[in-house]
Amino acid sequence: MTLYVDYDPIEKFLVGRCGKTEKEAMYTSFREVMMLDEGMQHEDRLRWEIARWEQYMQINLTPNLKPGTRPRRLQDVLRFPWEDQMEYKAPERLTTDQKKALSSIKEMFYKN
Repeated sequence: MTLYVDYDPIEKFLVGRCGKTEKEAMYTSFREVMMLDEGMQHEDRLRWEIARWEQYMQINLTPNLKPGTRPRRLQDVLRFPWEDQMEYKAPERLTTDQKKALSSIKEMFYKN
């Protein structure tokens, strides 16, 4: 089985977005391309987060807003698609058996 990869989008990314020369782009490994892409995505998310913080602060510092209309959380200003994947889940409560096991481990730790 042969895998064909279109190199043009990869070269456009490396030369246009990452600032590499065409010669450097030719000798860039696939692993480097993946790491560069991940780094660029992280950088883009950081820029979006900064923009949201600026908007949040601008809205909250406006003196003319009616009471109760100010956003309480950053997600109230703007919700990003990657935040849906990172939803916070409350930890489950420990059972009595788990509590007993943890207390016995704690006792063993403090005895020594």
